[in-house]
Amino acid sequence: MAEAFAAVGLAASIVTFVDVSSKVLARLRDFHLITQEAPGVFQDIKARLPLMIDIMTRIKKRCGDGSMPIDAQHALSDAVEGCLKQIALLDRLIEKMLPTSTDSPLRRARKAIVSVRKEKDLAAIQSTLRRYEGTLTLYFSERSVASTVIVTGGKYLL
Repeated sequence: MAEAFAAVGLAASIVTFVDVSSKVLARLRDFHLITQEAPGVFQDIKARLPLMIDIMTRIKKRCGDGSMPIDAQHALSDAVEGCLKQIALLDRLIEKMLPTSTDSPLRRARKAIVSVRKEKDLAAIQSTLRRYEGTLTLYFSERSVASTVIVTGGKYLL
């Protein structure tokens, strides 16, 4: 019973992460189309976020098909929740920082001022997301290596 709750909770967090991340990516792409030049931190997030979405989708798939042990689900749930928290912060920050095509000139000016003051917060979110990304990547690379090890006569072949 606890296994089912863990899988459902992890899957729900992943679905929410993917939804919010997709919204953030759409905003970043729209901003790039409007300005043709985005600050480096936005370019980095725009490049890395699809990879994190892919990792999350793989986790969800493995939970759904039963190929991920329950202890791994519990271990990954903290990282997934951390990613979700950071992406939600990023979403709110981007909403305050990035102008849209429908914003008035006054609103655009206000957002430009806010964006300068919020760069430090944005960098902190980006740094935290990178750490979680590293944790998730490490998990999958370890699992990938473990699944390719062949045991023959007491020797391990990769």
